[in-house]
Amino acid sequence: MTSTQSIAGSELSTRTAEKGSATAEKKSATAEKRSATAEKRSATAESSSKDGASLLYTLQQEKMTEELIQSIGAKQHPHDMLWHSTSKLLQLKQELSMTDRELEEKKREVNMRLEATEERYKALEKKKEALAQRMKKFNAVIEEGKIVRYKALQRKTEEERELKIKEAKATQLIRELAYLKTKNKEILKACEKNKPSEQYLEKVYDAAPTSYFDTIDSKAESVINRMKALSTSGKQIHDELTMKTDETITMRNEMNINFPFSYPPLSPPLRVYGDPEEAVICEAISSMTVLCINGLFNLRFLISSLQQIVPFIAHPLVLLNAISDPIPCSVLDCVMKQQDLDSLFECSQVIEGVKVLRELKTASRGGGGGGSGSTGRDDSYPLVAIGFCPLEGGIKRRRGRLAAGIIKLWK
Repeated sequence: MTSTQSIAGSELSTRTAEKGSATAEKKSATAEKRSATAEKRSATAESSSKDGASLLYTLQQEKMTEELIQSIGAKQHPHDMLWHSTSKLLQLKQELSMTDRELEEKKREVNMRLEATEERYKALEKKKEALAQRMKKFNAVIEEGKIVRYKALQRKTEEERELKIKEAKATQLIRELAYLKTKNKEILKACEKNKPSEQYLEKVYDAAPTSYFDTIDSKAESVINRMKALSTSGKQIHDELTMKTDETITMRNEMNINFPFSYPPLSPPLRVYGDPEEAVICEAISSMTVLCINGLFNLRFLISSLQQIVPFIAHPLVLLNAISDPIPCSVLDCVMKQQDLDSLFECSQVIEGVKVLRELKTASRGGGGGGSGSTGRDDSYPLVAIGFCPLEGGIKRRRGRLAAGIIKLWK
């Protein structure tokens, strides 16, 4: 019995020793866990300084774990306590990792919000700058308006002053006029009483300077002579043209048959024969037309060079205006310097080329015979120059159509 008791006592002592060592190990493990939890608390406190609610939640969980460990240590076996503690630690680690993720997500959200607020702040600053600029412009406009109003008020005051001055002057002039009227009446009464004699008037006329009357007489004579010269030259031209009407019409009809690129052989310019100079002009214009259609000649230069002919293919009043004020270095200018109106109708530049000009216009605009660019009539109708048309008979109607065609041509 003693041996069995000694063996049982030794086993109990060994078990108590093992239990004491196990409890010591547990205490050391719990101390290590507490230190680790303290470190984790510090780390979590540092990391979760921005979020106090999550930190309190973790602290409460840690307290609950400690209480569970103590309750388990009092009731269960140490191996079971270790297993439960490790499982709880793993759960806590998972929860801590979840809290870390949530904190990171919250940090990201906070950073995104901060960036958005910064962008809004920048946008607000830009809006402030734009509003400041607008306010500056508005203030400048207001100042300009004030200046304009001030100037307008100054102008009104100046105008009122001027009006007052003018009214004063007008009243003064009215008074002077009334005074002069009364004086004039007095002078007229005195003149009626004392009329000058005819001998006195003759003496005054003889005493006047003779140069004054001489200049008036010379100007009147020069005007009369110029009008006589124009009337005589006009009568001569009218008589000659009435005699040569049939010849010019037949010659023009022959030329229209061969128009526009082939003409009969040219004869020398003779006034007795007619106006073959017209053929020369038509030949030159037709060649220029061909060059213009082929892109080798400028249409504007052609029209500007032919504008000297316009007075002779227009109304006679246009010719008279051109003679009274000729273009410098033109045919009319040279003729007026020579003072020989008869030589006008011997010049080759004076003859018309209206038919070729009309075809040039239709070719340049892409028109046809009676379409766009024409007068709406048959284009074979020859436009006759006013300088070579008789002023009587049935040609008057042709002159009217000629004027309409010329007006439409030069539009």
